[in-house]
Amino acid sequence: IIFHISRVTMLTSLEQYYQNVEVAADFVKAEIGLASIAIVLGSGLSGFTNQLQKRVVMPYKDIPNMPTTSVPGNPGELVSGELPLKCEGAVKVMCFAGRIHHYEGYTFEQVNFQVRLAAACGCSILIATNNAGGAIDGLVPGSAVVIRDHIRMTHVDPLRSVALDSRLCPPKLNLDNMYSERLAKLAMESADRLGQKLFEGTYCWTLGPTYETPAEARAGIQMGGSVFGMSTVPEVIAGYALGMTVFGISLCTCLASGILAEKLFHSDVIHVAEESGPKFEALIVDMIYHLDMESFTKAAQFLHTPMGHDVSTVEIMQRYPDWSGSEQVNPDAETLQRALFGDGCPELAIFANTGPVLQKLIVRMETMKSFSFSDLEQLCNLSPMAADKGNIFTGTFSDGFRVLVVEQTFKEGLFDFESHHIVGILCKIGVLSVIQIVESHIGRMETDAFIVDEIIDVTRDKLYPGSGFPRVNFKGSHIDEYCHGPLCVFPGPLMPSASERNLVEAVAAGAYTCTSLSTTYCAIQSGLKCDVIAVTKNDPNLELLPLINAIRAFHEQSSKRNSIWEGQVPAVKRYIFQQENLADVNFAASELKGALISDRGSTTIALVVDSALADTVADVKWFANVPVEAVQGWSQEFAQNWQLGFGEWANHKRVIFLYSSRRSPQNYAAPLSNATFAIRVLKKLGIEQVIFLGQARSCSDELPVDTIAIVADHVNFSGENPLCGTNVDEFGVQFPDLSDAYRKVGNHPCRAIVAYTPNLIATSAKLGESLGCSAFCETLIPEIIAARHASMAVTAIIWISSTFSDSNREQESVPHSVCQGIKTLIDEILAEDIGSNQPIDTRD
Repeated sequence: IIFHISRVTMLTSLEQYYQNVEVAADFVKAEIGLASIAIVLGSGLSGFTNQLQKRVVMPYKDIPNMPTTSVPGNPGELVSGELPLKCEGAVKVMCFAGRIHHYEGYTFEQVNFQVRLAAACGCSILIATNNAGGAIDGLVPGSAVVIRDHIRMTHVDPLRSVALDSRLCPPKLNLDNMYSERLAKLAMESADRLGQKLFEGTYCWTLGPTYETPAEARAGIQMGGSVFGMSTVPEVIAGYALGMTVFGISLCTCLASGILAEKLFHSDVIHVAEESGPKFEALIVDMIYHLDMESFTKAAQFLHTPMGHDVSTVEIMQRYPDWSGSEQVNPDAETLQRALFGDGCPELAIFANTGPVLQKLIVRMETMKSFSFSDLEQLCNLSPMAADKGNIFTGTFSDGFRVLVVEQTFKEGLFDFESHHIVGILCKIGVLSVIQIVESHIGRMETDAFIVDEIIDVTRDKLYPGSGFPRVNFKGSHIDEYCHGPLCVFPGPLMPSASERNLVEAVAAGAYTCTSLSTTYCAIQSGLKCDVIAVTKNDPNLELLPLINAIRAFHEQSSKRNSIWEGQVPAVKRYIFQQENLADVNFAASELKGALISDRGSTTIALVVDSALADTVADVKWFANVPVEAVQGWSQEFAQNWQLGFGEWANHKRVIFLYSSRRSPQNYAAPLSNATFAIRVLKKLGIEQVIFLGQARSCSDELPVDTIAIVADHVNFSGENPLCGTNVDEFGVQFPDLSDAYRKVGNHPCRAIVAYTPNLIATSAKLGESLGCSAFCETLIPEIIAARHASMAVTAIIWISSTFSDSNREQESVPHSVCQGIKTLIDEILAEDIGSNQPIDTRD
């Protein structure tokens, strides 16, 4: 689900982006000259610029190509000046009074524009400050924390879309020593001189703009996190990639969600910032005063590092495209068929990264033919980087077995929409089996290669759940004579931080890769047989052919499974939830007031029902039903099968229902993940309380199949948030508090902490349990976030439809006892008064 909204039309290609930074740098240097230190000031910390001598103020809007910020407490000014040095003289400093945030709808290229501008202006030191919520024993609001490491709870690599340009993303960039030990020591010495207590810890980067839930805070703490915030990590990674010395520090304006029982108000945050700001500023000034600038004379590498590839025409994606359908896939399949397979296609396709393992496979192939991604016209139209990403080879091994090998040029692998297109081609030409080989850090696995039997994916490449698609978990082939084990997948191309690797040690025996497995996920959802082989990096002596042949034989012995598409590849529309769609919301609500409610009375209660649980509303006394696709203003691409109904529950309570009575294989999107727009329409119709009914997969023995549970809290594993973009104040505050998002229901014994991920293929019971979750769901949470933002009381009921031990279990219908149990719960909820838990605007 993509929620990004681009604000600055400046990204046409990597080379054009690079030139845009140069143009901005030339403009700034003409005004202020070169600088040595760049400081990014967090919200409310812009008062630091008053410490500068010989100040020059440049509004962001006056700087060519410069993104502007919309967050309160961020003035949006580049302030340059000097600070004194102990060793005589002064140092030129560039202060960015107002950072650019990803949650504002900006791409990471726009978020990191400031840092790259600073590097182009000569800055060799980057100091990144922020406001955060603390979770360290002894820490109180107003405390400062030196950042020593980070955890990306956003599940994204902010350099992925510039990975082709080695000037911005050097190959083999290691983040282990990114946060400067020297500057951290200097900060501690400054704190001692000033009589301040300074903490050290790990920064948990959350997407925002909602604050972390208590369950998310506990999960972050379990991974080793100390403070929680919505920024900083993209900038410091971008700066470090350019050769800058990096220092990060957080001003904790409150404690992390759930640590204290009372809620926090934005006025409290302002009060803390006003009280602590002068001390915080004094710390930074003293730290810079004692800098030995001669030891930091190495300039950042911007404009100096040679390119590794021609990037003059490689576009930067501002928003991921829709996925291909047969109309796009079929021409490419025909092109490939003509070029390589005049007399039939191999049944096995192997995906592998460029390197010794791939080269050894290709050398073993006889009668080999090759084909470049650049010759697949529709793929190149779909993806701006596809032409550089790989090649396709075909030939036979010594036993006469024909095989197709897909080379992935870059270690981060393919985007999900690229994988969907290529797997669609394979399905079209007759491939039945896929093996993906990924370079990995093997960890404690005592082998050079192993069959992956469980995937723990912490990237955004987990695809969409499909209506009518197989709802299965990945399970590797079990072949006794070969090693098996779990594999953790991080977003590439960057390697995970030390703190992130702690998670791997806990759930995957230390084995991880930074190559996307979206190819495997697409193949699974296409009905193909799949396996993943994890191999040690760059081992020229590794012999994989016996293992490949063993997997091939295992696939052949298992039941034959043809592609479920039967020649048709379904197109996939990206669900784009835009904050600015207020006019459509108002129009749709106006239409529904007449068509749905009219003079039939009113209600403040709504039920949003997953299609699997449609039977729970079968006995409703209906007053009116309206197909959503008939409502003007509603996105027709995501209106299929949805109904809005107005009726009377068994206890005579009048309720508006949003439900889907059937699933459609052509509507490749999660039933409830398309309902976010509807939440705001319901708000306009006067709804104050929403009851959500959904299904989930248990990762806890306490929640067996067919259990009915009340959601107590959630952890968002998706890396997405429906509130990204410009906030619409009419619905709620920009930074809603989720510390008390869910209403409690009497003494119901089954309460669940739900982990949200857009697809359950690559989820892990180990991961869920280790982070305090009891179930996984692929719907509900985006809509719940939107409802809480709009100050609607929320209750969520889940039906445990499967567990991880029987994840391939398919139920034709919900048991009658489950429907009755849910109805009884709804009766109890409707009999209670609505709670007044309102979302609260806290820190920024």
